[in-house]
Amino acid sequence: MKTLELAFDTIYVVEILLNFIKRTRAHKDLDSISENYIKTYFVFDVVATVPCLLNVKGSENFSLYFLKCFRIVHFFRISKPLQLLLSVLLQKYSKKRQNDLTSFCALILYVIYISHCCACIFIFLGKE
Repeated sequence: MKTLELAFDTIYVVEILLNFIKRTRAHKDLDSISENYIKTYFVFDVVATVPCLLNVKGSENFSLYFLKCFRIVHFFRISKPLQLLLSVLLQKYSKKRQNDLTSFCALILYVIYISHCCACIFIFLGKE
């Protein structure tokens, strides 16, 4: 499990680096992109990833594991792949129908995710 966590954290560091060059409609040059990222999600991403990577010493030390909770700022990103998939699958329907179905599926996904988080908190409190 520790290897899997290390792999996720490493992928997250690569994503942090790629966010400095990812273009959007509003930010097309590198200065604007990096300035926008530093002002928005950069601090949360670094706090959630780097201390846990630096703490890898071979021992099972979970003292900094709570910092991964800062990744919650990316909560609404979990529905992006679902939205892309549904937009392809629902092409024959009207835009309003597509938006309604996509929103409903995203709502179900959010409820499942929040239920998972609540269950994790319940298990943690039970162990304490």
